[in-house]
Amino acid sequence: MPETDAPLVTVAIPTFRRPDWLRQAIDSARAQTVRDVEILVSDSDGSPEIEDLVADYGDPRLRYRSNEGPTDGLQNALAMYRDCRGRFVATLHDDDFWDPTYLEVMLAPLQAQDDILLSFADHWVVDAEGRVLPAETEATTAERGRSRLAAGRIQPFVRECMVDRAVFFVVATVFRNGAMDWDDVPAEVSPPYEVWLTWLASRDGAAAWYVPDRLSYYRLHGASAAHSTRLEVPQVHTFDRVLADPRLGDLRPEVLRASAPSAPAWRGRCWWRATPRTPAVSCATHGPPGPAVPWCWAWRCRCSRAASAPGWSPASGPSAPTAA
Repeated sequence: MPETDAPLVTVAIPTFRRPDWLRQAIDSARAQTVRDVEILVSDSDGSPEIEDLVADYGDPRLRYRSNEGPTDGLQNALAMYRDCRGRFVATLHDDDFWDPTYLEVMLAPLQAQDDILLSFADHWVVDAEGRVLPAETEATTAERGRSRLAAGRIQPFVRECMVDRAVFFVVATVFRNGAMDWDDVPAEVSPPYEVWLTWLASRDGAAAWYVPDRLSYYRLHGASAAHSTRLEVPQVHTFDRVLADPRLGDLRPEVLRASAPSAPAWRGRCWWRATPRTPAVSCATHGPPGPAVPWCWAWRCRCSRAASAPGWSPASGPSAPTAA
C-alpha cells in the first residue's frame, strides 16, 4: 500500500541478468515527463553487477531491491509489487522501454476518475535491437482485439482480459496500488503470470480505461521464443481456475473457446482433459495422452477437428474413443 508521502507512481522493473537492456529500460523511466516517480529495480538474481548499475546513476528516485536468494519470475514480481510505494504502479520489464510521455498519458484517466482500477494501452513490437516491427505490431493489435476498441472507459473489462487478451498487464498497463490481492496468485499460474493478474484486476467488475496510443515497446528476442514453450501447464491451471469461478458468469463459453491453445507447439498434442467426471480418453484425431503433456485439455482445443463436430462433448467425443 502507498504511504502518505508516497510518490505518484512506482515504475516496477523486474530484472534477471540483462544489464544492457536494463539500462535502456531505466533510461526510459528516468526520461518520463512525469517526474514524481519511484523507479524500483527488483533483481531476481541478487547480482552485485545490477546493484552497482543502479547505484551508478546517482538518482535518488532509483531504488534497488533483491530477494534473500535466487527466485523465479513470479516470486520476484510479487515481492516487487508488495514493495512499491507509489499511489500507482507501472510495470516495465528489463527488456522493454517507453516513450517519454507514457506515464503522463496513462496516469491521466486514473487521476481524473477514482473508480478506474487500471489504464491499458496498445504497444509497439520491436526486435532484439529495438527496431519497430510494423507487421508484427499490427498483427498483435488485431489478434488481441485492440483494433476494435474505442478509447475510453470500459466496465466491466473481463472480456477484454480473458477473451481478447487485450490487456497486456506487464507491458502496457498502469494500475492503482492496493487494488490487487497479491496473496491470491498461486505459483501454478506462472509463467505467464500476467494472465492471472488480468483476471484479478477484472473479476469483480471494476472499470478500466483504454488508451489506443502506442507508447511502450515490447521486445521480441530469443528468450521470448524459448519462454513461449514453457506456458502450457500454467495456461491450463490459470484457465481452469478462471472457468471454475462463478464471477465469470455468462462469459464462460467465450472464455472456454478463447482458452484453447492455438500456438504451433500445441498441434499434435490434442488430448482430452481428464476431470473427476470425465476420464482421460484418447483424442480421436491424435491418439492417447503421453508423458510430454501432463495436462490434457483437447476438449477445448481449436486445432482438433473433433471439437467442432456436431454433438461433440468432452465426455463422449465425436466417435467412440479408446480409454487411456
